[in-house]
Amino acid sequence: MKKIIFSLSVILALCGIEAKAQWAVIDPSNLAQNVLTVGKTGTTATNVINSFQEMQKIYSQGKEYYDALKSVHNMIKDARKVKETVEMVSEISSISRPVSIKCCPTPISRWANWKPYRKDTRCY
Repeated sequence: MKKIIFSLSVILALCGIEAKAQWAVIDPSNLAQNVLTVGKTGTTATNVINSFQEMQKIYSQGKEYYDALKSVHNMIKDARKVKETVEMVSEISSISRPVSIKCCPTPISRWANWKPYRKDTRCY
């Protein structure tokens, strides 16, 4: 019985006491690895920022080239429209102008064969 009481008292004594560490545990290799990882992360972040700035410059140059190309394309499109308009006007003016026979008076029979003529016809 003495053994049971002694065992119970030891168990109760151990359960009521908090366990505390006596020394701080420091792992120098793990600490060094963490410092290197943080240093690499900072370098990586700097590289990412620099890469982003380069991509931004390339994007702006590409956008400028695209806008210039688009303006040239629009200019060519407008020039084609002008060309088509000039050709259409030329075609219309050649259709609407009647073919006229030379109607200017000749010096020999100045008034005998006289006919009215338009101002835009040439007399030779």
